[in-house]
Amino acid sequence: MTTLSLSHTAIIKQYLPSLYFIAVVVWMTVETDNMWISLIALPFIIQMILNNKYLNLTLGSVMILWSAYMAWATFFKIDNTVLFISVALCFTVFNFYMSRMMFLNQSFTISALRENSLDETMFI
Repeated sequence: MTTLSLSHTAIIKQYLPSLYFIAVVVWMTVETDNMWISLIALPFIIQMILNNKYLNLTLGSVMILWSAYMAWATFFKIDNTVLFISVALCFTVFNFYMSRMMFLNQSFTISALRENSLDETMFI
């Protein structure tokens, strides 16, 4: 019996948000019977293959905004049944978490936050 090492879990964690959003797009495509919605999954597939940090930043930002819209739409839905609110709230929280993971998976380094990285001539 083998266990997952840290490297395997890091690889899975890297691709988990993209897989989640691809699954959501597939679910929306099947639910609405509109094949054009499946084109939304294309950037996520490209992100999994190429792992571009700018695409990751863009997708993470857009998905965070979409999650905020989902939260707003959930609370102002006219059909406020307990089942709908609980399912929509769980989906929205999970969507926020995956968006945050996608946003934080990018590999940007902010030089001002690293220790001893500021040039001393900037303050003269």
